[in-house]
Amino acid sequence: MSRRLSPNDTKTTAPNTNLEQISDWLTKIIVGVGLTQFPQIIRGFQSLGIRWGSAFGPGAAGELIAISITVHYLITRSSNCGSLEILNLFTRCGWMS
Repeated sequence: MSRRLSPNDTKTTAPNTNLEQISDWLTKIIVGVGLTQFPQIIRGFQSLGIRWGSAFGPGAAGELIAISITVHYLITRSSNCGSLEILNLFTRCGWMS
């Protein structure tokens, strides 16, 4: 990924800085780990729905409400670190190895 230089420069793009390259690399790792652990994450949410669902209503409706509230909380809790909150929760619960 390159960035634009000012209009007075003769080149059209400049190489990434080391910090930008490290940031891109870490983002790719986080996305890659998330994709490889996706089936385990789904099972974790299903388990959460089964455990907490009865508090919100009978059957599948209660499970869906419990999962929805949890996902909403994890995403909106921190706009910058929402995905890290999810990973921390799964790690504490033993859903990720």
